[in-house]
Amino acid sequence: MNDKEFLEREISTWKYCPERLLQLKGFRYFEGGHDILYRKRTVIGEGGELQEVENLPNNRVVDNQYGKLVLQKANYILGQPFVIEGDNEKYVGLLKQIFDKRFMRLLKNAGKAALNGGIAWLYPYFDGDGKLRFRLFPAYEMLSFWQDSEHTVLDCAVRLYQVQGYEGNVPVLIEKAEIYGSDGVRRYLLKNGVLVPDDDSGGFGCFPYIFADEKGFNREKIPLIAVKYNENETPLLKRVKSLQDGINVMLTEEQGEVF
Repeated sequence: MNDKEFLEREISTWKYCPERLLQLKGFRYFEGGHDILYRKRTVIGEGGELQEVENLPNNRVVDNQYGKLVLQKANYILGQPFVIEGDNEKYVGLLKQIFDKRFMRLLKNAGKAALNGGIAWLYPYFDGDGKLRFRLFPAYEMLSFWQDSEHTVLDCAVRLYQVQGYEGNVPVLIEKAEIYGSDGVRRYLLKNGVLVPDDDSGGFGCFPYIFADEKGFNREKIPLIAVKYNENETPLLKRVKSLQDGINVMLTEEQGEVF
């Protein structure tokens, strides 16, 4: 099995693994998409089996305490702007140009993403004007391969995401994969579980992390910064989901008693 076949198998397994599904659910719960919304009204039918009924009210109440908790924790940890100080005023001034209010907002969003997914990722890059910028990747987009059990040294990472495209005049979702390695970024389309080189890559086999003077340069380490909620990279939802679901069920049943 070559590297490409290995990654295809790992991606296929990871897409539907319980850990990633919990990460997706963490973001869904934060936006208010709780499991109570899929509740069905049932009665005891023939043979003692539950069956769904459609002629009775089916109340669904969402009291999103989880979303409030995520915002509360993010505001407590990252709500206040940090201060950059040092003896070299010129160096401090340059740092303030990079770690400005825009970066502070991004860092706070990374904190919320880490709470929802257990981990979030910041990717430093240079924009068209040569300025250092950062992008935020949520946990459910990133499949990471670590060199150590403490998850401190990154060996490789795969970013899996979807973009809107067209097949003729029909809008479709296109699944793309970016492989971050020591030699740069390789871009693919994921079709039926198979990695196909992306035609939009301009003919490059591997993109360097930095372009300067029409030349490409790579970094000594993969430029992905992990922002972890805890050392186990466990989403907050895993600890509080039963409490949140219980609140929703109690409020839903109380409203049902009114009818």
